Amino acid sequence: MRLILHVNKLIIISSVVFFTLIFSCHRHTVVTAQGNPEIIKIEGGDTESDTLTLRDDDNGPATVFKIGKGKKIKWLLHPNAVVKTIDNVYAKTGSPNVFSNGPARDGHSQNWTGRIDPDVQSGTVEEYNIDWTDADGNKHTYDPKIQVK
Repeated sequence: MRLILHVNKLIIISSVVFFTLIFSCHRHTVVTAQGNPEIIKIEGGDTESDTLTLRDDDNGPATVFKIGKGKKIKWLLHPNAVVKTIDNVYAKTGSPNVFSNGPARDGHSQNWTGRIDPDVQSGTVEEYNIDWTDADGNKHTYDPKIQVK
């Protein structure tokens, strides 16, 4: 009788451990798939042409930023002498919207985030605007693009 009780306890404990491991592996896979956001660094601007200097994580130009479906983008305003604030990030009128979430400001910071729709068609290009204010308080709009891989 004692042997049966020990076997039953062993089965219950083994089952709990097994399902805990399976659940944690599944959760790890989901978190890893979403991963960290891809970064667009806003490093400066030109007030005469209304352009911004946008760079990716590899310091390549990000004027046409290529990104996979379901990925998160984060626009980071790096301290510079020209760009004081990022006021808005939004799709141009008539352009397809590739986002399922955002873009939206991160709290009270000058950074913005958005998530690419996982169901958007590969090759879709969104023309979008970044409204920004220069160090003298003048408003500008820059129009880069996002292309879904």
